[in-house]
Amino acid sequence: MSIPLHTRCEYPGCDKTETLQACDYCQYVFYCSREHRRAHLSEHKPLCTELATANSRYHAEYRKLRRFPGNKKCPPRPFDNAVGRFTEFPETLGYRKAKRAVVEVLLKTRTKEAIEACVEHGLEIHRLCWSGASVWLRNQTPLFMIMLGRYQDAYDFSKWLFIDEEDRDNYSKDAIHYSRRDLEELVPFNLINGKLDSDVWESAQDPFEPLDFIRKKVPNEYYCLGMILVKIMLLEDIKNLENLRLLEKLPALRKHKELLSLIGDYIPSTDILQGDTGILSLDEKELGELRQTLEEQINRLFVVIGGDNFHFWTAMLKRSGPDYRASDEPWYMLFERLPGAVQIVQSRLEMAKKGDQRLLQFCSCTLQKYLRGEISKGFVSCNSGRCFFGRRAESFFVV
Repeated sequence: MSIPLHTRCEYPGCDKTETLQACDYCQYVFYCSREHRRAHLSEHKPLCTELATANSRYHAEYRKLRRFPGNKKCPPRPFDNAVGRFTEFPETLGYRKAKRAVVEVLLKTRTKEAIEACVEHGLEIHRLCWSGASVWLRNQTPLFMIMLGRYQDAYDFSKWLFIDEEDRDNYSKDAIHYSRRDLEELVPFNLINGKLDSDVWESAQDPFEPLDFIRKKVPNEYYCLGMILVKIMLLEDIKNLENLRLLEKLPALRKHKELLSLIGDYIPSTDILQGDTGILSLDEKELGELRQTLEEQINRLFVVIGGDNFHFWTAMLKRSGPDYRASDEPWYMLFERLPGAVQIVQSRLEMAKKGDQRLLQFCSCTLQKYLRGEISKGFVSCNSGRCFFGRRAESFFVV
């Protein structure tokens, strides 16, 4: 599977992208001819049947909830009268489980159309549920966007989740419901086309900006995962631009401008930089400063994710052990598919083992803060069971 995803014939060994026909039953897998569709039927049929079953159950639960007359706890027409509060009502549980089941099967399909449907499901559940187990699907939405090559959208959505989480922490439960009666006006993405809603945010956010909006000590790791993947891709683009600047200086290549132009057509690879003529025109020194900024931000996000789930990185590399979570498999797969991502994780793990200051400066335990001189008195501790760099449980009191 390549990133970003493209629609192509699913028959093994065939990469045709034109005049494709969708599977008559699932509509998410495409073939260039009837011959290829028939030849691939035995392999595709189990997944096609599973998807049809999941979709059938989902639509049945949707119709059931749409006709729900209401009771003492759950209002009638929950899609209109309980927006953002679905997890409060057991009556919506069947619908939420059915939606997640559909997404899990769509992820197995791994076609562009299937992942686009996952984005739609994620945005919809984001509108309906603000807490509880159903946020799993909302948290995966940046992952789906990255798989489609929508890096700017993934960054915007992840940042908005950070800001929104802080906002939820600042209000009481009743105040949230009252102030978010019409949640569509507060979601930064249009729920119809999945694009950034200019009525909420006037423009796309700057992926190179400081991470000052990450204010919680242990934020949601999935919000950070979307951001670190976007920044890893930007880092690869910046490195490629630096290499291109070096090639442009070679006398042997100056005579072959068409070759340099051909190389430049594939750099950058992210939609963020493709439309940014200012960054594309930077010189080597300016690109180097930008690369250093991205590396520092990646280091911080790496430590933040480690602070929330410090076994995530090792579980991702080993794909086994007590800390391995099957629900994180799509994230593990994406790190493997994106160029340079696994190498960056491995290098940061080595830095963590050595206690490299480039990572330690972002550790938020009180022991590291004391060693950095940020605190001078009080209870100081480093719990090796939680701290990303903790090698032993250590605590003492400083007066």
